[in-house]
Amino acid sequence: MAIEWHKKELVAKLRAISEQLVEKYPISFVILFGSYAKGKVNNLSDIDLGVFLNRDSKIAYFDSLLTLKTLFEEQLKTEQIDLVIINNAPPVLKFEIVAKGILIYCKDRNEFDNQYLQACSEYFDFKFILNRNYQYVRDKIRESASNE
Repeated sequence: MAIEWHKKELVAKLRAISEQLVEKYPISFVILFGSYAKGKVNNLSDIDLGVFLNRDSKIAYFDSLLTLKTLFEEQLKTEQIDLVIINNAPPVLKFEIVAKGILIYCKDRNEFDNQYLQACSEYFDFKFILNRNYQYVRDKIRESASNE
C-alpha cells in the first residue's frame, strides 16, 4: 500500500528530489501524472512519474528507468512508483503524461514545449487511424449481424 500524500506535499517533495537528480542524471523534465495529478487517489494508487532524458544522453533508457525509479522510491520511502521514460513511450501514453500531467521540474522549457507539440501531433495522428479501425470493425460486426 502506498504512502498517502497530499498533492502539494508530493509535488514539493518530487521537485526537491528532481533538482538533486539532475546534478547526476541527464533529466530534461519530470512530470507527475495519473491519479495523484488528477486528484483521484485511492488505496491502490501509485505515484506515476514521466521523465524525459536529454536527447544527447548516452545512458540506455532501460538502465535510466531502473536507476531513477529506485532513487525516487528511496527518497519517497515507497515502492509504489511507476516511472516512464517519456522519450520512448507510445503516443497515447506520451500524450497522457505531457498534456495532462503536472510539470514538476523543467530544465529547458523549449524542449518541453517541443515535446508537448510532438506528443499532441503523434496522438492525434494515431487517434485518427485508431478511429478508422474502430469504425471498420463496427461496420463488419453490423454487417455480420445483419447477415444472420
